[in-house]
Parts: sequence; C-alpha cells; structure tokens
Amino acid sequence: MEERKEQAATFESVWKMFQETNAEIRALAQQSARTDAAIAEASASVKEASASIDKVGAEMRAQSAATDERIAKEWAETRAVFKEAGVVAREASAAAREASAAAREASASVKEASASIDKVGADMRAHSAATDARIAKHAEATDARIAKHAEETDARIEERSAKLDAKIADVFDQLAQLQQTVAEASRIAAETSKTVAETSRIVAETSKTVAEVSQQIGFVTRSAGNNAESQVLPCLEKRFATEGYEVRHQRFKYVDDKKQTVAEVDWLLEKDDAVLLTEVKTTLKAKDVRDHKQRIAAAKAHPGVGQRGKKFFGAVAGITVNDDARNLALRSGFYLVEPSGDAMVVQDPPNGPIAQ
Repeated sequence: MEERKEQAATFESVWKMFQETNAEIRALAQQSARTDAAIAEASASVKEASASIDKVGAEMRAQSAATDERIAKEWAETRAVFKEAGVVAREASAAAREASAAAREASASVKEASASIDKVGADMRAHSAATDARIAKHAEATDARIAKHAEETDARIEERSAKLDAKIADVFDQLAQLQQTVAEASRIAAETSKTVAETSRIVAETSKTVAEVSQQIGFVTRSAGNNAESQVLPCLEKRFATEGYEVRHQRFKYVDDKKQTVAEVDWLLEKDDAVLLTEVKTTLKAKDVRDHKQRIAAAKAHPGVGQRGKKFFGAVAGITVNDDARNLALRSGFYLVEPSGDAMVVQDPPNGPIAQ
C-alpha cells in the first residue's frame, strides 16, 4: 500500500510537474510567437530603414555629384576671371604708363602754352599801343572832314532853300492858271451837258428806229428761211423718193424723258431702216454743219416714235453755201442741197453717206 501511495504521490508529482512544464511550454510558445512577430516587425522596419538609407544615399551621391560639378565649373570660371584679371591688370599697367607719358607731354604743352600766352600778351600790348595811336590820328582827320562837310552842307541847304522858294512861287502861278482852267472847264461842262441831253434824245430816237428795223429784218429773215425751206422741199422729195424716203415732218422736235426739246430739224425724211435729218439755212456756214452734227447726235440719243434702231443720216441745205461749209458737209458724209442754175440739186458725199 505504501508503495502505491508513493507511486501515486510520485505520479501526482510528475503530473503536476508535467502540467507546470506544459504551462511553461505554452508560455514559451506564446512568448516565441510574440518574439517572432516582433522580429518580423523589426525586420520590416529594418527593410524600410534600409530603403530609406539607400534613397538618402542615392540623393546624397547625386547632390555630391552636382556639388562637385558646380565646384568644378565655379573653379573654371574663377580661373578664367583670374586670367582675365591678369590681362586687365597688365592693360591697366600699360594705360597707367601711357597716362604718365601723356601727363608729362601735357605738362610740357602747358609750359609751352604759357610761354605763347606771355608772347601773345606782349604782342597785344604793342598792338594796342599802335592802335591807340592810329585811332587818335584818324579821329583828328575825321574831325577835320566833319567840319568841312558841315560847311558844305550849310551851303547846299541855303542853295536848295532858294530853289524851293522859287518852285513855290511857280506853283502858286500854276495854281492861278489852274483856277482859270477850271472855270473854263465848268463853262464847257455846262455846254456839254446840253449837248449830252440832245445826244440822249437822238440816241433814244435812233434806238426806236433800230428796233423797228430789227423787227422788219427778223420778219424778212423768217420769210427768207421759210422761202428757203419751201425751195428745198421739192428737191428732197424728188431725190430721196427713189431710195424709199418719205417726208414725214417739218420742224420736227426731239424730246428727252422730261419732255424737254433736245433737237429740232427743218425737214424729217424717214424709211423702214433709216431717217434723214435736214437742216436748211439761207446762208450755210461751217458752224451750221458742226451744229447739225451735234443735233443729229442728240436726236439719235432720244429717237422719235418708231425710230429706235434705225440709222441716222444728215443733209444740209443753203440758198448760198460758202466753200468751208461745202467741204465740211461732204467730208462729214452729209448730203448737200444747193442751187444749180435756177433749181436746187442734191450733191452726194464723195465717199457715200455716213450714218451719224
């Protein structure tokens, strides 16, 4: 029994020890787990720190390289500045030597100028003395001339005064004669006034006579014009009927859009494709021919009823025709109507009629 009790006590002691050991093992396992977690966390921190250290190292190396490059560049620039400063220093030294030489030359020039000034001063003093002497001599001669001139001037003034008195007396004589002349002119003016009145009366009577004569001449002229037109008409009808023309109007007027007369012709002959505008004068002159050309141009610009698109030809006629008018009319392509013996005849232009 005792042995079993001892065994039981031993088993119980071992079991308790086992339980304690198991508890310690579990505690150690938990501690190991915590240690592993801490180690893992520390490892991550170490890795992160290592990455940061690598990054900082890279940045420091880049910054160091940039710093080295800047230092090298600045050092190169510094050497260049030192080199240039050396050149400048040498140039400054040379300039200083030149300035020193120039200063010595300037000093010599100043001394030379001072001597020249002294000489000029002496020359000026001598010249001033000579000038004063000449001025004094010239003043003496001038005073003598002034005195002589004054005497001569007084003599001339007396002479001119005498002549002036004589001229004044002569003017008074002429004035008296002029007064007599004015009186005579007044008398003549009065007589002339009577003559003018008589002349005005004669002029009035003459003007009345001229008006009456002009009226009679106008009547005669109009009669002669009408007579000329009457003499020309049979000739026109006979000559141009063979070409299909018919006499349509006497003193035909062309008007513009405002019904204003732009042209008037003595005789208007017309056919299917053309019109013939005839101007009749008692005495045909070159100016009449030129006026007729302008008349036809105005008529063509403002054609009468049924005339649009037709050709416009011209004819001029005169009881008497001067050579200039005849030549100009024929050269212009106009028909010319003039007397031949006891009859009026039509002369064709040598190169044929020309449409205006």
